[in-house]
Amino acid sequence: MHHYSKNPAKIWVLMLVGVWLGGCAAGSTLQEVKAARGTGQTQEFKIPFEQIWSGLPDALERANLVVVEINKNDGYIMAQNPPSFMKSGENIVVFVQDMQQGRTLVEVISKNASSAMLSENSEKSILNSISVKMWDRYGGMPDSAIK
Repeated sequence: MHHYSKNPAKIWVLMLVGVWLGGCAAGSTLQEVKAARGTGQTQEFKIPFEQIWSGLPDALERANLVVVEINKNDGYIMAQNPPSFMKSGENIVVFVQDMQQGRTLVEVISKNASSAMLSENSEKSILNSISVKMWDRYGGMPDSAIK
């Protein structure tokens, strides 16, 4: 005959694990982040669209992001910040809009991939990585401060 433990500590640990596992599924998806267009951090550059677009994949990789999808026709790049031991990871979409006259608007939206772990919003640091890449490549500084 097998007796099950009624140890309260074990019951609490099992309950916490269950809540944590349930929370892992409650994070954002890339499609949800894409649908949030207009809610992220933006920055306008005095650099033409084509030049911004060609430098973005490298800028995102420099920020240790994994590029998942590139869609030039719709003007976005999807990327992920992989999870680590203490962080849940992030789903990121970078929108690029040609503003004409050699100006380009870049918007970064970042959402947690999981609600169960510690997370951070990397929108400003990603825009900073893009700015650094554009400065290195073209000498073009952002026209406006990060909003």
